[in-house]
Formats: sequence, structure tokens, C-alpha cells
Amino acid sequence: MRVIYTPSEYLELCSGLLVLFFTATWCAPCHLFEPKLAALEGLYSQVVFCKVDVEDAVELADSFSIFTLPTVALVKGGQEVHRVVGVAHKRPSRPVSQAIRQHLLEQQPEQHAAG
Repeated sequence: MRVIYTPSEYLELCSGLLVLFFTATWCAPCHLFEPKLAALEGLYSQVVFCKVDVEDAVELADSFSIFTLPTVALVKGGQEVHRVVGVAHKRPSRPVSQAIRQHLLEQQPEQHAAG
């Protein structure tokens, strides 16, 4: 998972679907959730996964109005399209995975049956 610190680093990555994982070193639920998110990264190679430590990337965290950790923001074409705040105890990565699948399906060109 790529670590980003600045808004300019974020902007360089905004062309496709981007998953931003907002975390902090002191956030215990974040540490439990990170391996689950890393597993999703292995499943969705067409999505860029980034880790943002809110204490190291204050400006970027502020621009996303991050108040609760962990927070996962899905960004598509520079616009936030989905947000997951906190961690569910059962299947914590499921809401993120569902959002990724939904937005990847929207990106696929329609296939028309020959006819």
C-alpha cells in the first residue's frame, strides 16, 4: 500500500479509482483493519490503495474532513464517491469491497449483444 503525505501526491493518483485509508499510529482499530485492506489490494489490482497517516498528512486529512479513524474514502476521477467510517466487527472489509465492486462495474463499457 502506497503511503502519501501531500495533496500533490494525492492529485497525481486521481485518474482512476483510488482507495484512501486514513489512519494513525495510535489507532488500534486501524492496525486491525490494515491487513484486511491489504488483502483487498491483492484482489483489485486495477485500484490504487493508499495509506494516509492523519498526523503526517494533516493538510490532506483536513481536505477530506477526517474526524473518525479509520476512514476509507473511495475517490474516482478526483471526486470522493464513497466513504466508510469506522470498522465493523464482522467482515470489516466488506463495505469497502462492495463499494469498489460497484464503482468498477460502473467503469466497464456496456457490452451489446449481436443481433
